[in-house]
Formats: sequence, structure tokens, C-alpha cells
Amino acid sequence: MSFSAEIKNELCRESINKKCCAQAEICGILFFGGVITEENGVCSFRFTTESKAVTERCYCLFNKVTEGEFFPLRLVTSVTKRGFVYTVSMEIESELAFGNGTRIYRAYAGENDCCKKAFMRGAFLGAGSVTNPMKAYHAELVTHHKKLCEGTVNLLAEAGFVPRLVIRKSNYVIYFKSGDEIEDFLTFLGATASMMEFANARIYKDTKNNFYKIVKQNIINNNKMFIVTANPETLMIAENNIDLKKALLDDKTMIIADGIGVVKGARMLKYNIPETIPGVELCSKLFEYCNEFKKSIFLFGAKEEIVSKLVEVIQSKYPNAIISGYENGYVKEKQTVFDKIASLNPDVVLVALGIPQQELLIYNNLNNFNKGIFIGVGGSFDVLSGTKKRAPKIFRRMHLEWLYRILKEPKRFKRFFNSNVKYIFKIRKAKMS
Repeated sequence: MSFSAEIKNELCRESINKKCCAQAEICGILFFGGVITEENGVCSFRFTTESKAVTERCYCLFNKVTEGEFFPLRLVTSVTKRGFVYTVSMEIESELAFGNGTRIYRAYAGENDCCKKAFMRGAFLGAGSVTNPMKAYHAELVTHHKKLCEGTVNLLAEAGFVPRLVIRKSNYVIYFKSGDEIEDFLTFLGATASMMEFANARIYKDTKNNFYKIVKQNIINNNKMFIVTANPETLMIAENNIDLKKALLDDKTMIIADGIGVVKGARMLKYNIPETIPGVELCSKLFEYCNEFKKSIFLFGAKEEIVSKLVEVIQSKYPNAIISGYENGYVKEKQTVFDKIASLNPDVVLVALGIPQQELLIYNNLNNFNKGIFIGVGGSFDVLSGTKKRAPKIFRRMHLEWLYRILKEPKRFKRFFNSNVKYIFKIRKAKMS
């Protein structure tokens, strides 16, 4: 099943509570994907789709609009090389129908926000598509009606979207390109499970060693790279934090699985991630590369005694690595610190301020740098400095580092429940969708 089909299946499960919304949604389906004619007081509707779910949705919508009265809805099923094709058609008296195109346009452009959303949902069900987020991001609506295109663009603008428009083979194509725009659009339509799908699809899916090779090459070539070490908490926070969600879905962001929960969640959604890439191990590799190629590092975060101790560890174990500077995470003017970092132009910037502050600070300043490996590392400075011990190898081999941390710090359990446990339930919901 294609990603578009999965999204449409989820949208078709949206409840139909109001007659006005049912009317707006069926208008969207027919206006974008169907044919409407009116002659001698009779309206004819015809809509063709490859989706059985959309076909059944049409029946439910008509049933809601006609308030359960009998209506002669016809369904013709045919088989093609691509699979089944369903054609839904009906004839009904004009006074019982939606009227001609002008009246339909007014229906969806009404004052009710719920009806506007319903129309857009119908438009996507009728003639919308979205690429699999593992590939290049792209979502679009296609129509050959100029006025319908203009009205839809205005409708999206009212909802806070800025869609792009292109003419392709006499068709008007309304589209979104960036991941955060697409996810916001799908959420607006009602496909709430898409955030988890998009985020998991973007996680790096090769081995740890191959990822280290990419990082090493970027350091050698003075490239810029923003890495997010994602655990379930990261993805759960992103669901409700618009800024973090935008950062995660940006094409410039590289997401790696820092915890086994993310790996298992991705596998539940049919994305194969071979192994975790713990942030603390990645930091150690970066220190090695900086030592090998005499590259510079800036450390920002944690308590003063911890970050200063980490500086001593690096200078002792990696003597060729250059410490450009460091700052504890308790300074008030954190943007001022980043302005200082930009002036120093280091090769590696590690920020240990916790989620989501560290990721947002990096993301919002990324354009001020022309090179550098940027990572939000959470509590890694504690381990790297030797202040705290990492979980024993047996816990790591069994992917039970989370259990070790809870045993050492029982107060972490509530945080674990609010992230990891709820994350699995969210993934299961996305999988069902």
C-alpha cells in the first residue's frame, strides 16, 4: 500500500458529526476528483478512485447529507493492472443536491472552520497525493479549474499555510515541499498519526560504522551537519512542540536512533533500523576525529564543574584536539554564547542543555555557520567527564540502559513512562492507521 493510500485510509476514519461538514467534504471529493453535471432539474455525480476506503466514505457522506433517506448510489468495480478501480455515480434532484459549481464553491468557502477543513479533507481524498517521507517530500492537490485552484489557495492561506502553485500539463497543482509543511497540512486534515510516520521514516537506517564514516568525511571536508540523537522522548515532545517538529522534519537535519525504543518503534512501522547509535559513543568518535585531524571543539552545557572536567579529559586523552572554548549551561544569555561560538567557527559544537532547548538553539543558529558538526547531547557530558558511570556492558548488550538509569535514579520512572511507554502506544496507533 502506498503512503498516500495509508494517509487516505486514516482520513476516511474521521467521524462525520455534522451535515454541513459532510456536504463540504463530499464537495471537495467531487470538485477535485469527480464530475458534476446538472440538466433538466437533475444532478449527476461521478467519482472514480482506486481506494475502497474513499468509496465507502462517499457512501457515508451522502448518507449523512440526505439524512438517511434512500438515494440511488451506484458502484461499478473494474480491474486494471494496478488493481481495483471503483466508480461511484448517482443522480438526484437538483433541489436535494448541492447545486452547480458556483453554489458548491460557496458551500466550502463558508464561515465555519470545520467545513473548510472538511472540504480540504475531501479535496485530498479526491485528488491529493503525498510521497513516502523516505523519499523527497512532496504533497499536492491537482485540478484543471483555475477558479477552484485560486479559491483553495486562499482557503489554505486563511488556515495559515503558504502553498506553492505550478501549472503542469494544463492542470493547476497546489503543493507543499518541506516536511514540516506537509506534516502540518496532514495534521490539519485529520491524519494525526502522520507525525510519527514522518519522523520514523527520516531516522538514519544504516549501520553505526557507516554513519561514523559519513561524520568523519564531513569533518574532513569542513561540511555542516546537524545531528539529532533521538529517543522516544524527543519524538513525543515534537508532537506538541511546533518548533522542534519543524527542526526534525527539516531536510538539513540528520536523525539517529539513540535508544532501543526508537528502533523498536520504527520496526513496528516497517522501517528497518539495524542498531542504535548512542550519543555518548558518537561524541567519543568525534573526539577521536578531532584528535586525528587537529579539529576544534566547543562545549556548551551542564554544570561548570562537569564541563570543565570534560575539557581536562579531552586535553588528556585527545591532545591534538583543539578546545575552542566552553561554557556551562546555567548562563542566562544562551544566544550570546552561540554568537560567540559563531565567531570562533569551531569544527564540532556539542550542546548539553536538554531536549528541546539544545536542538532549537542549534537549529535557530545553524545558518550563522558555514561548517561544523552540531549535536544536542543531553546528559552525555556527565558520562564523558567521568562524573557518572555509563550502564555496564551487559545492560547495553541487552538494550536495558534505560532500566539501569531508573535503578540508579528512581525519580526517572515518571519521565520514562511519559516518553517511552506513551511512545509505544502512539506507535501502535500509527501502525493501526
